[in-house]
Amino acid sequence: MVNRLTSCMSSSVTVGGSNSPKRAPCEPGALEWLDPQLVARRARRAQPRTRTASGCCMTDATTTLTLTAGKLIALVLVAFASLTACVAGSAHQNFKNIMNLHVGKYADSPSVSGSRNPDTRIGLITLPNGNVEEAYRLNRTCHYYFEIDKTTGKIVSWRYEGSEQDCVVVP
Repeated sequence: MVNRLTSCMSSSVTVGGSNSPKRAPCEPGALEWLDPQLVARRARRAQPRTRTASGCCMTDATTTLTLTAGKLIALVLVAFASLTACVAGSAHQNFKNIMNLHVGKYADSPSVSGSRNPDTRIGLITLPNGNVEEAYRLNRTCHYYFEIDKTTGKIVSWRYEGSEQDCVVVP
């Protein structure tokens, strides 16, 4: 190996009539023992190339990576769908989560369930603390109530009457 290295480094020729010496080409494989990465790089370049539908050249390694990435994305989507189903929980829990979101909002806000809808509003009473409780009908057997602060007009709490099977919002 030393002889091949020495022959590559010591040989020089004059090219094209110029006076500056140029290195002569080394014999193939002379320096590969110095850099194992050079061998690996050459092996990758020697892989057969394929053309995709777009005309882009790809090596087999790139194709394998693309397939692996596709499988990974599919796996992530399946996992996300499973987690979403678990997080959504039951329809009754979904009902409670939605009602909890209304606490702190103004009672007359359009985003509040049943706000100022005469078809679903079934009653209004003044509580002993001075706040107002508005009653709404979700269906025939489920009623929900918002306690509204008398000074701010914001919903401070809520409650419901009915079974867990009746007071539901299907996710």
